[in-house]
Amino acid sequence: MADDLEQQLQQWVNQIGRSINLTVEDQRKVTRVGAEVAKEVISEETRKSHYNSGRDTSKMAHLADSVVVGREEKMRNDGSTSYGFDHDDANHARIARFLNDGTVKMPGDSFYDHARERAVAPAQAAMAKKLSQIQERKMR
Repeated sequence: MADDLEQQLQQWVNQIGRSINLTVEDQRKVTRVGAEVAKEVISEETRKSHYNSGRDTSKMAHLADSVVVGREEKMRNDGSTSYGFDHDDANHARIARFLNDGTVKMPGDSFYDHARERAVAPAQAAMAKKLSQIQERKMR
């Protein structure tokens, strides 16, 4: 009887250990979902605050269309995912900083700060859901 209980407890501990110990790839899946949600919120806020629909975007993408998600170059592989503005055709991050923080000639409107604050709750909810799915899969 004691051996049976000990065996059951050991199985339970092993099962819990599998669900808690996430691989780097699992961590990346979780953080990627959160970053994608944050990207959508930031794009929406940028479009709402600074979108000019009449502007020609054939040579340069609009700021609202330049929010990207991915792993930062030259960073260690730890499962994290970053989001922000790209700099392929223009340094959109610099432009966003000027619009957010302001310059000597124009006041900032903190659109990016507000978007990041708004993105926290939905991003955490999406990450929690993804983590739960991964843990469910590992528990089987």
